[in-house]
Amino acid sequence: MKHLIKNVFALLRPNWPAVLFVFFAIAVQMSFRLALPMSFQLVFDRAIPNQDARFFLNLVTVLVIWWLVQALFSVAQDIQASKVGMKAVNRLRIDMYRTLHFLPTENRIQSGELLSRFSGDLAAVEKVVIHAFYIFIFSAFNVIASLILLFVIDWRLALLTLSGMVLSAIAPKRVARKAEKASYERKGQDGTVSAFVQETLGTLNVIHSFNLWRFRQKEFAAEIDALDAKAQRANKLAALVNRLGSQSATLLQVAIVALGGYLVIRGELTVGTLVAFLALLQNMVGGISHLSAVLPDMFQGVGAMKRVQEFLATDHLDLDDTEKPALPRLKQSLTFDHVTFRYRDGKTAVDDLSFQIKPGQSVAIVGPSGSGKSTLLKLLLRFHDPHHGAILWDGVDLRDTAKASLRDQVSVVPQESVLFSTSLRDNIRMGRLEASDDEIVAAARKAEIHQSIMAMPEGIETRVGERGGQLSGGQRQRVAIARALLRDPAVLILDEATSALDPGKEKAVMDTIRKIAEDRTLISITHRLHTVTQADLILVLSRGRLVQRGTHEELVDQDGLYAELWRKQTGFTLSHDGFRAECEPHRLKQIPLFAELDLEPLRQIAELLVSEYYPKDRTLFEKGDYGDKFYIIVNGQVEVSTDDAEVVLDSGAFFGELALMDDAVRSASIRTRLPTLFLTLSKRHFEGLLDAHPQVRTLIERTAKTRRVTET
Repeated sequence: MKHLIKNVFALLRPNWPAVLFVFFAIAVQMSFRLALPMSFQLVFDRAIPNQDARFFLNLVTVLVIWWLVQALFSVAQDIQASKVGMKAVNRLRIDMYRTLHFLPTENRIQSGELLSRFSGDLAAVEKVVIHAFYIFIFSAFNVIASLILLFVIDWRLALLTLSGMVLSAIAPKRVARKAEKASYERKGQDGTVSAFVQETLGTLNVIHSFNLWRFRQKEFAAEIDALDAKAQRANKLAALVNRLGSQSATLLQVAIVALGGYLVIRGELTVGTLVAFLALLQNMVGGISHLSAVLPDMFQGVGAMKRVQEFLATDHLDLDDTEKPALPRLKQSLTFDHVTFRYRDGKTAVDDLSFQIKPGQSVAIVGPSGSGKSTLLKLLLRFHDPHHGAILWDGVDLRDTAKASLRDQVSVVPQESVLFSTSLRDNIRMGRLEASDDEIVAAARKAEIHQSIMAMPEGIETRVGERGGQLSGGQRQRVAIARALLRDPAVLILDEATSALDPGKEKAVMDTIRKIAEDRTLISITHRLHTVTQADLILVLSRGRLVQRGTHEELVDQDGLYAELWRKQTGFTLSHDGFRAECEPHRLKQIPLFAELDLEPLRQIAELLVSEYYPKDRTLFEKGDYGDKFYIIVNGQVEVSTDDAEVVLDSGAFFGELALMDDAVRSASIRTRLPTLFLTLSKRHFEGLLDAHPQVRTLIERTAKTRRVTET
């Protein structure tokens, strides 16, 4: 509680004149609350025994005027407290929102948990600083002042009162600590439930495709049960604190009436004094009751304030480094000089990377999934800084320069372009906020989206919906390109920029990118090698290390990792729209099951292959399903999930070949991570081929047997 009061005062300090007025208004109200019981002594010991009507009338007049003044101050207090409290909470909201932008990219706090701190926790803090805090202060001082006056009236009754108060304070003390802890735990579970709901919203496709909704409902019910248990405990302890205080105060009143009546009967106390004492005691008991009533809100405020402060104290990125020198436009080179970076778990993501990019070059960074491509991008944008080595911009270490000046010169077109729920004009303007309307239109023309925008009912004022949901994937990507171009960047980065598009849209967007990249440095991060064959320099990563560099022709001739990846991704002919493919017979020799076959049976197998296109996040099959089809990834990416691990397969990979030979169930679940085009071969068609060619069956069965032994 001490910690909470200290923090509330810190929140209110910037508006201290208004806070002082609120406390003055509290003092005026408290003076009336104390004066009213004391006036009873004058009424019963002076006005009534002496039949002094004039004195009685004057006393009543003073009390009425005093009541009117304190009533006006009470209204003014509520108004000022609300203004001051809202200003304080809004400052806290702004601080939290600012911290949200500074969270590191590997932040571990789930989005639902963050929303819980912005909603439930801030609401609890707001209730304290606007209402509960002042009731707590008023009631506490009212109890203390009343107790002092009780000693002035009669020390014997006051001593009994003090003894009773001490007992009523000790009784709930231990319970109060437990109540505070229970409130904090309940808040934490609130955040867990919110995070669960938020995660469900983001994974509905997966839940539906894997038929997980019953399982997720059971998990959610378990979280609700945990919330119920924590809430029941928190409410029970808060109620116990409340009842222990109020019931102890009631018992104290009974004891005072008994002792006071005894003293009046013996003539040691006047009736007026006893009435005044009882009225003052009632005033104090009312204060204790108000304290007890407001304590649950205060305890919730303690837990909420702790969670807010924990969030504000989260490790965060240093974005505000404008005191450092700004970077000039790139003129000489962008250099990675022996760069090494490790994540918090100790895993080395990139290891001793060294390469140089010249202005105007087109550079591609390729490699298998998990090779370090995404980490390299984060280092270049300074979402992370190297643990060893340096990234040099015209010879200057990026760590010695302002981040804002770097990001003003670098634009990224990501795999999935996230747009803001505002107009097309504003989404493009995000690239450079001070841009004119003419510059926005020019950027839209370069990105070849202007014509589509003008065809929309509201033109450039059309709102795109949440995350750009009102636009097609290709339109969203072109808006992102326009936003990037508006910056006039020295370096344009394509981070798997077309991999989330279907094949037809991918080709159109790539044509646009090639046009706009002619006069600037272009860095493409991709696993689709056919999009980077014209690059001036290709850097090949594997397990965080740079293993090859050169042009496409040079790397294919070297017969290393790049050539291996290229062979996996070639040998296919795509239709103009990109939704159908054919496989060259010799390409099938890369599949172990077909490796010993001659060209003629390979040609017949190639003719049996069927094109199948699946959008992102589509489940092909689940572990335990019956297997009756073989898949080759022509273009795209899938995620293979087993009980032990998850593996990502890129273009050129294949899976399920033994399903052509065995009556077995699938050993893994497969889901598309990107829009993916497959060539598939059904078991029924393959069996027909084997029946027609017994010699082929013999070769295939021998190879399959070897595969089974190897896998075992």
